Amino acid sequence: MTPAARSRAICAVALVLGAAATAWGLSLPAGDSRFYLATGALALVWLGGALLARRSSGRPLRRVVPTGRSARGDVLLGAAVGLGMTVVFLLGAGLVTLLPDLRAPVEDLLAHATEGATVLVLTITVVNGYAEELFFRGALFDALADWWPVVTTTVIYTVVVLGTGIWLLGLAGVAVGATSAWLRVRTGATTAAIVSHLIWSVSMFFLLSPVLELWS
Repeated sequence: MTPAARSRAICAVALVLGAAATAWGLSLPAGDSRFYLATGALALVWLGGALLARRSSGRPLRRVVPTGRSARGDVLLGAAVGLGMTVVFLLGAGLVTLLPDLRAPVEDLLAHATEGATVLVLTITVVNGYAEELFFRGALFDALADWWPVVTTTVIYTVVVLGTGIWLLGLAGVAVGATSAWLRVRTGATTAAIVSHLIWSVSMFFLLSPVLELWS
């Protein structure tokens, strides 16, 4: 088996395990201590998958900033994109409040933050966001470099997210996946995608629930 084939095989196994952990974690009731176990396991799957896939292909886990670019520029670009996505999603929250069938599953998801240990859930949110980018826009992106990686990684990411049974998260998966993939292509590294993802996810953690109440 070639290094590229081994990398793809490792990514495939990680995707199956990650999808299962995602579905399990978000199927649990808010406040259930097993939620922390499921989401912690999910982070380990993405980080472990990224590390093993990169090593099998001969690439390092952490990508360097390409020549001619600065890490600061990538951080600023990622921050700007993350803030832009946050604004769009918060404005879109108004539509969610108008449709009870959409709002109920979102509120169930947010209950994990309000009824659980806030600091722990926030930490898990940050770690998982970082791990997702290392895997999907890092290792998986490289493994599928000859298979239209922007499209394929976005589709795969969305399918994994849809394993939660919350189709609005699928829409979020398309937005985050496509934006992060574009940032990976634009910068040649994962730094901007990581920053964008973390700003968006942390903003949603703190702001989505109050904004839903405001729109009500």
